[in-house]
Amino acid sequence: MIRGELINLRPVERTDARFVHALLNQPSVQSGWGTEGVPRSMHAVESDLEQWIESERTAGYPAALIIETLGGSAAGLMVLVRSTRYQQAMITLSLAIDAAYQRQGIGWEALTLLTVTLHDEWHIHRVQLTCEVGNTAAIALYESIGYHREATKRDATFTGGGYHDQHIYSALPGEVVL
Repeated sequence: MIRGELINLRPVERTDARFVHALLNQPSVQSGWGTEGVPRSMHAVESDLEQWIESERTAGYPAALIIETLGGSAAGLMVLVRSTRYQQAMITLSLAIDAAYQRQGIGWEALTLLTVTLHDEWHIHRVQLTCEVGNTAAIALYESIGYHREATKRDATFTGGGYHDQHIYSALPGEVVL
């Protein structure tokens, strides 16, 4: 478990299926992830959980983390996708915060804690994330932590009936500090 002042990060478990299903079907999460209007079935979520759990077993680190309040309530999800290129120490993160917990500092602490842990303890050199160009909350969060905008992918996602540009952000060791 990765412990913070507001939250803890723990590996996802099968018992998290209902929470993850509800989270990924929230309009604010779908909008932020570029999946607006695309419902996720419980079966698909359970399949994702199994893949994340198996990945943890084989890779030796969690592929998904639940963001929990100090009281033990699930507040969000972080998904870690490691580059498959030979000896490349890079992870792409996805972050989703339950609507009831947004704008309370939980996303800031979760992203900061995980980024510092990835760099300092798991020896991941590059951590990156993407977000839709219009996702001003994510942009403000990433930049406030110390992530750098590197590029904009044109028409990278299709959601809400149209194509949208997407920013790529990254952080290298020492750029994000607690």
